[in-house]
This record gives sequence, C-alpha cells and structure tokens, in this order.
Amino acid sequence: MLEVVTDVFDLNRTAVVVDVGAASATRKFFHHREQAQYLTVDLYKESDIRSSITDIDLGEGTADVVMCCHVLEHIIEDQRGIAELHRILKPKGLAILMVPQKAGLAQTQRIPDVTLDGFGHVWDYGDDFPNRVEEVGFVLLSSRAIEGRDPIHVFQKKSDCA
Repeated sequence: MLEVVTDVFDLNRTAVVVDVGAASATRKFFHHREQAQYLTVDLYKESDIRSSITDIDLGEGTADVVMCCHVLEHIIEDQRGIAELHRILKPKGLAILMVPQKAGLAQTQRIPDVTLDGFGHVWDYGDDFPNRVEEVGFVLLSSRAIEGRDPIHVFQKKSDCA
C-alpha cells in the first residue's frame, strides 16, 4: 500500500492521514513524516482512536487522506464503513482502499453464516467493489494490482459532497 501512497500523495505537504486498521509498516513509515498528522483507528489494536470503522470519533471533513487495508471484508455493514470514511474526508480528499477480491467474481457476495463482526470475512468482494465505493460519493481515480497482492484502489471524495 505504501507504494501507492507515495505515488498519489505529496508527502511534503501538511496533511491529516487517517489509517484504519493500520499495519506496522505503515505506522513506521508515517512516524518519520513530520508533515503528516498520522492517526490510527482500530477497534481491537492499540491505536490513536479506538473505534469501529462504522463510527469513527473524528469530525466531518477532518482528513486529507484515509487508508483502509483489509478491514472492510470483516465488517457486516461495510457500506456504513465506507460512508464513514467519506464523512471524515475533506472534499476532494483521497481514500486508498484494499480488500481481497475474488478472481472471476463479478458481484460482491455476503458470506453466509458469519455473524461476528470484525472476526473472519463476511464479504467476498468481486469486480464490482469500486462501484460499491462510488455509490457512497467517491470517484475512482486508479486501481493498481501489484503482483501477488489484491488491487489497491484510489478514490477521491467528490468535490460537491460536503
């Protein structure tokens, strides 16, 4: 994910970066970036903001960038989580999202009989994942598949959305 962050975001500008379910490598990377106010969000791990992706304790329009890697597939109300990322982003802010996408699956499917929100996958994401995110008020800027890994999608919050 860091490859995409460094490509799409000017790391020399001051910014609020919110990382939902932050990985240790990302935490280390941003620890040395004084320009960024880097905030981690997680319900289960030690973080700056201990909350669910569906109810982040930040004001509307706070973040310049949100990152969310391999979290949404664990959330029963994933659309609510995407809407929450949209809410905390500034207009034209960037959302960098990564979920496991099943090869050859056209439409996202709910995995039956999984009920523990946050533990185990509740979604098999298909090729329609970008469309699901756009429904909330984002525009897809790019998708990049890095060999052997799930695609990383970069979205921008529409400027006409508050």
